[in-house]
Amino acid sequence: TVVNNTGVIEAKSLKNVNGTIVLDGGDQGVVRVGGSIDASGDEAGQTGGSIKVVGANTQVLAGTSLKASGTLAGGSIETSGTTLQIASGVNVDTSSTQGTAGEWLLDPMNITIADLATKGIDTSTSGTYTSSAESSILSVDTLNAALSNGSNVTIETNNKEAWNSA
Repeated sequence: TVVNNTGVIEAKSLKNVNGTIVLDGGDQGVVRVGGSIDASGDEAGQTGGSIKVVGANTQVLAGTSLKASGTLAGGSIETSGTTLQIASGVNVDTSSTQGTAGEWLLDPMNITIADLATKGIDTSTSGTYTSSAESSILSVDTLNAALSNGSNVTIETNNKEAWNSA
């Protein structure tokens, strides 16, 4: 299974119903996401919805926007895969203007958080990069931007001894 999105997907909150967006490649599939995915609740009293981007190999390309923010409370965003590739320049937003921030969950097998340029990874031409089947990578710039906009970030790995900050 291959899920490839480079456009705009919106499922914004309406009244008391939160939007939900799921891009799921299954246990063997590839999910490649670019463009804008928006499950926000930007009107007064709304909470953010949920976004799930999951597959065996999950790639979030440079310039992608994942938004589950809300006025009353932020929503949830999950990016999971055996290998997870989160490029520089990805905007992840689960913030709230009046309440509690939501959560961005990253759930790969292993992960390295690094400055992609210093690791010799070029995302300038294709907007993506390839990690080995044994390790995933998260751009430190993307992580810092998510934390700076008020999102909570949780990083879980299936291999508890494979957490690495480079």
